Amino acid sequence: MKRDEIEGEINANKNILDNTDYQILRAVEEIFAAEDVMSLLKAITDAGKVIKDTIRLRKRMRDRINELESMTAEDDEQPNAPEGAAA
Repeated sequence: MKRDEIEGEINANKNILDNTDYQILRAVEEIFAAEDVMSLLKAITDAGKVIKDTIRLRKRMRDRINELESMTAEDDEQPNAPEGAAA
């Protein structure tokens, strides 16, 4: 995979994280805005239903970003060989 492809995929995954932030924040706000135990339990239950798939998606995106970033880090550590030189 070429470096620009790796960086493109990293950016795409970061965009997914950015675009799903609001779902997580909204669920957390509902939980902390609960005024009693019953509304707290309802907020937790609703959040679990609404954002469980989003949380799983975000975990996969973070894992993939870490994997891709390690690929670029390994690439950065390798000395640059002159064009056409045997490795």
